[in-house]
Amino acid sequence: MKTFLVSVSLFLLVPGTSAWAQDEPELDESFASRGGVSVTHREFDAAIAHVPESDRGAFLRDGRRLERTLANLLTQKQLAQDAIEAGFDQDPKIQDRMQLASMRALAEAWLQNYIDNSPDALYEEMAREQYLLNPERFKSERSIDVSHILVSTEERTAEEALAIAQDVQAQLATDPQYWDSIVMDVSDDPSVVSNRGRFKAIKPGDMVKPFEDAAFALEAGQISGPVQTQYGYHIIRLEGINEPRQQAFEEVKGRLVENQKQAHKRRIRDDYLNQIGEPATELPPENLIKMLSRYFDEDQLNLPETE
Repeated sequence: MKTFLVSVSLFLLVPGTSAWAQDEPELDESFASRGGVSVTHREFDAAIAHVPESDRGAFLRDGRRLERTLANLLTQKQLAQDAIEAGFDQDPKIQDRMQLASMRALAEAWLQNYIDNSPDALYEEMAREQYLLNPERFKSERSIDVSHILVSTEERTAEEALAIAQDVQAQLATDPQYWDSIVMDVSDDPSVVSNRGRFKAIKPGDMVKPFEDAAFALEAGQISGPVQTQYGYHIIRLEGINEPRQQAFEEVKGRLVENQKQAHKRRIRDDYLNQIGEPATELPPENLIKMLSRYFDEDQLNLPETE
């Protein structure tokens, strides 16, 4: 499947691919096959229907997930075809299971449709109310801004890396104003090209522990000695400390609105299911006995209590 993954990846990287100029395919048209079975556009749509529309673009651009989905579909179709050819689908018990699976799929799709088509709530107003009622929940954590120089042990020994880090430390002790140029010249961190060795708003738990312990122990402007992690040796400078502060509503609005949307959907789902489940289940004792007698001998029956 490696060729498949490469093909998909390259295809999606070319915005002007000529295939986009073709007419839209028929839903019952096959587009992938293996052995004696194939997958249609309609079947593929059904297979990815569980993926939220907001995530579908990323899903389709992920070659591995696309490969897995198609492979599973083709395997299921091959198994089903073998079962039909063997007459297995004519077994009454198998037909009952197929009917039950069809009913379950319909019920799940209907419930999702009911939720998706229910009226929206005033999400932003609800989010603002949540923010005003619980302001203490929306304070930023104490964080720090740091810069670092990494001397990697990926292509050198730990002793060699430490010697380089100690030399860097000595240079900076004499001329700390050359920090930025030394970062760009010496650091092996691949991200240095884009961030110049700087990491902002680092909170406890964001970095590996030795790095974090050393960084949080520094004072603003102070430069550490060599700090060993699994990546090599780091020289760290504390750029500044960000004390906890009250976040403005606009800073957290997106997250709160999304939380309210999800909570609203859960309420709609629960209310609907509770409404359906409100009437008491009618199960007369004699019917319960008839059902259980199909599975147990009379002397094995231990009738459960029912309300």
